[in-house]
Amino acid sequence: MDSYHASESGSRQEASEKLLSDSSSQNDSHNHIELKRARRSRWYSRWIIALPGFFAFLTIYSLALVSLVKDSACLAQSNSAGQLIYTPVRDAIVKEKKTIDVSVLHGNPLKGPPSPELDEAWSRLLMNANVRVSAEDLEKAGVESIPLNDGSGKYYAILDVYHQLHCLKYIRHYMYKDIYDDIQPWTPTHVDHCIDSIRQNLMCNADTAMMGFRWVNDSLEPKPNFRGQHECVNWESIEEWASERSFNPDDQANLRHPSAA
Repeated sequence: MDSYHASESGSRQEASEKLLSDSSSQNDSHNHIELKRARRSRWYSRWIIALPGFFAFLTIYSLALVSLVKDSACLAQSNSAGQLIYTPVRDAIVKEKKTIDVSVLHGNPLKGPPSPELDEAWSRLLMNANVRVSAEDLEKAGVESIPLNDGSGKYYAILDVYHQLHCLKYIRHYMYKDIYDDIQPWTPTHVDHCIDSIRQNLMCNADTAMMGFRWVNDSLEPKPNFRGQHECVNWESIEEWASERSFNPDDQANLRHPSAA
């Protein structure tokens, strides 16, 4: 009988211990779940707080990237089109493929020894050199100039190609200084300026058309072929633009020094 009671008591104790153990395990599991929930809640809170800053950074980064890509595309487009500077004549320019022949014996109206006809041809070539341009044109080009007195609100300008042609004409006169009377003591300095101006302009606007060679008679030295195809600006398109804006700078109604006002 005592043995039975002892056995029953032991069984009850084991059951009680098992119940306590199960309860402890459940509490540990519950605490673990609560801890995970607390950690997740803190993570969500931090993420929600950081989210506006992240979106602000993403927006700024995206705008900067779009701006960079746009600027790069514009620069590449400008470079490919050769539009690194502004000039008001650009939209009027027409390009063409043209055969140029600068052979020694090949003549043209602007080549040869002095004559009234040749001098007239050079004068016509430069007759539209002086042009009126707007203040907006000057501002876009980053150029400063002087206003005209004709009431047009325009300013005095010249396309650089006309300056190069003027220089060629001046060098030509210097070649025939016994004939032309515009040679002065300072002329050699002016000629040197013109030669260097033309040199720099040729290098700036480098014509990369290729020139070939050929054998001539029994000469052991190959001769260049001075006739070939070139990509050119149609000169008439320049002249048409300039003629619509040209004026006579010698007329004081157009141009007058402020001291003479």
